[in-house]
Amino acid sequence: QVTCMALHPDGETVASAQLGEGGVVSIWSTCDMGLRSSIDPGHSTGVGCVAFSPAGARLVTVGLDQYHSIAVWEWRTGVKVASAFGSEQKISSIAFALGEDAFATCGVRHVKFWTCAQPPEGGPAILVGRKGALPRAVTHVVCAQWTAA
Repeated sequence: QVTCMALHPDGETVASAQLGEGGVVSIWSTCDMGLRSSIDPGHSTGVGCVAFSPAGARLVTVGLDQYHSIAVWEWRTGVKVASAFGSEQKISSIAFALGEDAFATCGVRHVKFWTCAQPPEGGPAILVGRKGALPRAVTHVVCAQWTAA
């Protein structure tokens, strides 16, 4: 069962994700319906959100697991760049900033801003999140869009 989809900035590539353990993310060509890439994101109960970065090199996946785990991928190679626990509350949407390394997630009672950063000492990238402030009356942010200032 397909749970979510995202359109690549090239307008011809789509990522679709599945429900359930072993659910994969498939990246398709809309021109010939050919499979360009397939990622096993390792999310234990499936994938709830996917989004391509503005230049299209990266793909973010959000799991449907208890902690709504987040992973950043170089989708063409299937290499995981970074991952982190997202939120105990459901994540509904992902919105990238103008670059490849910053995005926001939102959902039940939260908005969170993420940065994928290389540590100064080297090694794998880390995913750092910080919570945004919401009015008490807001119980669910359904979608988000990043805009230039």
